[in-house]
Amino acid sequence: AGVVMDIPVPGDYKSAIISAAHIFDDCKEGSSINVIHDGVTYIGKLEKKDPVNGSGAIETYYADLALIYIEAELPALEAADPAEIGDWAIVIGNPLDITNYVTVGIISSVSDGEYNTDAAANHGNSGGPVLNSSGKVLGIVSSGAIEVDAIDNNAEGIWDNAAGITTIKRLKLACPGIFGKVVTCPFSN
Repeated sequence: AGVVMDIPVPGDYKSAIISAAHIFDDCKEGSSINVIHDGVTYIGKLEKKDPVNGSGAIETYYADLALIYIEAELPALEAADPAEIGDWAIVIGNPLDITNYVTVGIISSVSDGEYNTDAAANHGNSGGPVLNSSGKVLGIVSSGAIEVDAIDNNAEGIWDNAAGITTIKRLKLACPGIFGKVVTCPFSN
């Protein structure tokens, strides 16, 4: 999954898509990427991703964001203002081969780089957008429910997160990671 963002694009490109980097662990920057929109397949370019070489261990990723450019102009969404605890969170993605599946919840916690929400996310939601109640993009789904071994390996025995929390990477993480050497970062949230 991914989301077309209303941001400046360079050269002959007409659309920029933000997604999760871990989806592209097997792809190098500069790779051609198939982008499907409304049943039409477009060829995009994986411009940048952070991290560049993923380990597959999503919890170790800082940004977990990827930038794809395409030459077709697609409908785009705007970035949201920063969220606060209690704000609505709307998760959109393609879990379990279901297209445009939506779940809702609230923002449960806010940190500098992430939001957490109780809105459900499953395998296939990664890279999809999380919207606020105005339909603007808060961030990108990075991972879903916390794995049991993450809790079992907690040396202090403190359960500061409950199973079922969805991790959302804030768009501002894209600034140093994927926009640092491309263009001026368009995100502040």
